Amino acid sequence: MGLQDLQEFIEASCPKAAINVELDKVAWRKRGGGKSKAPSGQITPLFVVLDTEGCLHRMYGGSFTDWVCGGQWNQMYQFVAALANSVRRLNIEMVVFLNGSFEKERMQSWSRDQMIVKGNVRHILNHIHKKGVPPPRAWFTPPVAIEHSLRLAFRDCGIRVEQSNKDHHREVMSFCRGNVFHGIIGRSADYIVFDPPRYFSSHQFKLSRDGRFITTTQFLLDEVSKQLEIPQSSMPLLASLLGNHILSEEDVGEFQWRLIEPDQTDSKSKISRVHLPTGASIIPAIAKYVREIQDPENLDEIARDVFRNSRGDLIEQTKLLHESVAYFQSASRNGGRSVAQHRAQIKAKEVPSKEESEITEDTDCSKGTDSDSKASSEEELVKKMKNLELKPENGIPSLMQATTRHTEVGTSAVPPVSPDIMRIANHRHSMGMMHPQILQILTRREIQIPICIEDDHQLPPVPSIYQPLRQHIYGILFSVGNNKSKRRVIVKEWWASKGKLLFTAEIAEALPFNDWPVPPLHQLWLGREPEDKNRRMRAFLSCMRSDVPTMLDQSLVPQHALIMCTVLRYLIQFPTPLLHRHEIDAFLATCVSPLLHDPFTIQEVETPSLTQRGILIASIFMRGVETAMLANDVCGEPVPVMFSAPWHYFDGKLFQMKLEIANQDGSNLVQLCEGRVDQVAKVERMRQAILEGCGYSFAKTCFPPPPPEFSPGIAFMGGYSNLSLPSAKAHYPGWAFHHDFNSNHFMYPPPNPHYTQLKVAGYTVGNWAGGHARHGVMNKGRGMWFGPGGDASNSKNLY
Repeated sequence: MGLQDLQEFIEASCPKAAINVELDKVAWRKRGGGKSKAPSGQITPLFVVLDTEGCLHRMYGGSFTDWVCGGQWNQMYQFVAALANSVRRLNIEMVVFLNGSFEKERMQSWSRDQMIVKGNVRHILNHIHKKGVPPPRAWFTPPVAIEHSLRLAFRDCGIRVEQSNKDHHREVMSFCRGNVFHGIIGRSADYIVFDPPRYFSSHQFKLSRDGRFITTTQFLLDEVSKQLEIPQSSMPLLASLLGNHILSEEDVGEFQWRLIEPDQTDSKSKISRVHLPTGASIIPAIAKYVREIQDPENLDEIARDVFRNSRGDLIEQTKLLHESVAYFQSASRNGGRSVAQHRAQIKAKEVPSKEESEITEDTDCSKGTDSDSKASSEEELVKKMKNLELKPENGIPSLMQATTRHTEVGTSAVPPVSPDIMRIANHRHSMGMMHPQILQILTRREIQIPICIEDDHQLPPVPSIYQPLRQHIYGILFSVGNNKSKRRVIVKEWWASKGKLLFTAEIAEALPFNDWPVPPLHQLWLGREPEDKNRRMRAFLSCMRSDVPTMLDQSLVPQHALIMCTVLRYLIQFPTPLLHRHEIDAFLATCVSPLLHDPFTIQEVETPSLTQRGILIASIFMRGVETAMLANDVCGEPVPVMFSAPWHYFDGKLFQMKLEIANQDGSNLVQLCEGRVDQVAKVERMRQAILEGCGYSFAKTCFPPPPPEFSPGIAFMGGYSNLSLPSAKAHYPGWAFHHDFNSNHFMYPPPNPHYTQLKVAGYTVGNWAGGHARHGVMNKGRGMWFGPGGDASNSKNLY
């Protein structure tokens, strides 16, 4: 793991450097008056930056095991709301930082982490296949769209949100220093080297059930230096020799083995990722090596010793060592001037003059990354951003309200993007008001798509399902329909699938729509005319293959369910049928259920028996929701941003409950909707809008022979019985055969007239014989209770 081993080493081997604290009690307080007036004095809040990159499982709501179901989003929102109330009550000012950077230089580390996630997914699927219960929490895989859901939840709860642009850890550090914050809550060894004022663990971040305490671990960086017996100024060199995103672990592998086994002759054969030394053994050895260096600033001499047996280019590796040390020095306390001071102390010479110190500081800063040389001072930028008041109109800020951070943007893509658009994109990105991939596409034409719970053997690769949607999004961003030069615009997509590594990118071409020319991005984002709102909505619906009048009829599709319905409509138009009819009904029944907004009751219900297909289609759906959020932001937010949040229409655990009911023999829509006719009507209306005007098809569902009391040829009304898939004869099992339906023949032939029928919205949803409801009785087995709601005060095991 390289440098990240330093974080784990401190947690495991430096007990004096890691202490448990209550966050409100470490606030810097200023109390006025004498001894008798101490409690009534002025109290200064604790200002902290929360880096969510290392604590997604905590922000999701703690150690719940139902993340595998697709995400319990209302429960996550309740946790964020409780956290927001607690920090205000405890006199803590918190700014949440999300990772919105592409960070191409960290691609190797990202790829390695993705391979670990892919292995966890394999274990998760095997576990569910064998046992049908949620996997252990050690295999926690962040639910799809969790970062975007957290962004919306924190904003809705009044917590300030920031997004990094180019280098996440450096920007968090710059924000902390530039705004004179008291500390950082995170989990990255970079912060140990950067030496923030105070450093707290986001991995151990916990909120008590009553919201009165926030506990975590504080790392005392001075104690770390004492434990390693090196000054804090030598930490950049230690971090470089451990291996990081600039100087890789393989580059320093031979050196590390030489420190541990100096007499080993075949150490070169051990240089591979699986044979690198462990952090517990190599960190003390490197600390000793750094401690014994006579001149820690002579990096050329250090490089000659470190890489003397390396097979690589010595000049190139020396350059990387310089860049690595400069990277950590430029973000550490005093910007690297302490290195010069430490050198003077070792040589017992006078402290350098003011002019020499300034030259040293300028030289160190000039060794930073290219982004630093092109950008303005980070401290000045964050000071401007802190006092900025955003007053958006129709969700789009005006040009006068936008900042001028466009100096940080690299070369514009082809065709060139308007400076006004880039200025607004930078502003909305940095304030956490926009999907982070938009700025990445505009500036780099590259995106990363992380691995989710997916199985390439049963279903197509999930990123490939939504690639046509993304191609139209790229076409809108670069206005390819209005591009007179007809030059192709290519976007690189980094994602892994069956038989493909993460180190090769998929090439996606930006495509226009064939049926109408989308207005330029400037008009979509800044247009104020009534017809501009219609253009935004049509652009969004066109991306989702849902440009039909019924999708805009709120009597059929409520505004909060539009994202869900467009995603389902997109999936049923996929060339190979992806969903069964009963699965679509399970999604829609989840949306209309009162339990959706009662997370406390859902929490108390036992998790249903899980199936591989159930969690896979939930993951596919949430990836569609994430991509729909991107399309909505690109088109100028025709759907109000908070209505795009998944807690308005989906809950993974509730969906798995609905799916289990739908999978039972003889079940029908009335049972799926908890026996409530009003819910049945809502599901039927949304399904009508989803299926309107498209040649749709479902994955094949086989029905059993009718029971004896039914006349020959009469099937169950609205039944989902015998949902076993046919034998695989195609590339994707279960999809080889399918039935085509249309809206006029969606249900099955009418039953014998001797039976009483229940019709909702023109469809038969149940039938009765002899005064008894045969399929209208709800199954309340397995301890499930579908009631109007639970006791909100019951917070047992909430966090």
